[in-house]
Amino acid sequence: MRFASLFTVEVVNGALKVNPTEELASMAKDQQTATIKEELKKCEADLQNLNHSTEASKEASNHDRDADKRELEVRIVIMKNFLKRLLESHWEVLKPS
Repeated sequence: MRFASLFTVEVVNGALKVNPTEELASMAKDQQTATIKEELKKCEADLQNLNHSTEASKEASNHDRDADKRELEVRIVIMKNFLKRLLESHWEVLKPS
């Protein structure tokens, strides 16, 4: 599953608004958590590969590499924040009264 099938991201009044897609929202919380963690690992690996490839390759322009890095970094932050909120809400449900 790719990022675009997990979240919709839009700019509203200068701020990012992130919403889960219908597909993600329809999953059980445990499945949501596992799916987001899996995609997060993929993005982190892509960023690491991009960092290593930029050191080795001078073919792509710096602008393109920087744009790709920023996009991956934003995706990672979005997923980490969403995962944190998801886990906190799950913890609230599991906490004894």
